[in-house]
Amino acid sequence: MPLDSNLRSFAALAVLFGASTVFPSCASTKQSVGLENVDSLVSRVEQVHLETELSKQAVYAAIISLGPLFAKDFDGDATASFEAFAEAVEASEKQANELRAHVSPMRNSAAAVFERWNKSLGDFSSPNMKQRSEDRLEATRERFAEVQEAAVLAQTHFDELNGQLRDTVLFLGHDFNSTSVLEIEEDAYAIRDRARQLGKIFDDCMDAAAEYVEKSALRGQAQEDVEVSVSKKAK
Repeated sequence: MPLDSNLRSFAALAVLFGASTVFPSCASTKQSVGLENVDSLVSRVEQVHLETELSKQAVYAAIISLGPLFAKDFDGDATASFEAFAEAVEASEKQANELRAHVSPMRNSAAAVFERWNKSLGDFSSPNMKQRSEDRLEATRERFAEVQEAAVLAQTHFDELNGQLRDTVLFLGHDFNSTSVLEIEEDAYAIRDRARQLGKIFDDCMDAAAEYVEKSALRGQAQEDVEVSVSKKAK
């Protein structure tokens, strides 16, 4: 057989062989979409955990800067102290926006995961296996519902507290003296107490997120060290 015929035959075999290796890969990729969606959702829940931790820090910083303004023995620079408080409130408001910006994408990601998972139940041939998958879907859905509910609650209370902090900035912005401080002293105490309650709400949200990640992360993947992530973003 001529050399060019041999080359053409070899090329044809190579094409066929290449096709046999590509097609299974494509099928595998299609089958892994569900896991990719799961991994994406886990990452979004981790991000909400991170933003919640940063939110807690932002509230703490705002309350710390509020304290000196109402100190009985205040003898500092009034303008500098007020500026520090106003900047802390602004940072808290920005962080509330960050938290809000990550809650909706998390919800959308979850909808894709659960819709695809639920649809796959109809493909089982084994009733027992189908039931196990259905039970795990329901348990996972309930765990996510706890994360979402906790995140929305945290977001709502965070916005309300920031509103009170902003009102304090507006009140003192043109009237920061001994008598004006006495006028809203009880309001400042209420803000402090509300911040303490919000801290507990933040903790509940982070606990729910951590539990979801622990039980839903793909096999072989360790839970991301959130504290390291927080420190990196805070720099």
